Amino acid sequence: MAAERKFVLPGDPIDPAAVPRHKNRPLRLGPGIRLNPPSELLPTRAGELVTDAKKNTIWVDHPGGKVCLVPSLS
Repeated sequence: MAAERKFVLPGDPIDPAAVPRHKNRPLRLGPGIRLNPPSELLPTRAGELVTDAKKNTIWVDHPGGKVCLVPSLS
């Protein structure tokens, strides 16, 4: 079964079922995720929500490079 890709926008609520849980490691928030106390996680940028259950980490992956526009010669 293919994994479902979840895309988020800034301020979208993150489903608690999508957050990895590890009994021995604390949850690590990567780029694009912030904690809204007491326990709500919110994305701060648009992109794909990525989790790593082994490392107990969650982050937002996005195409953060500069966009290069090539002018049309016509």
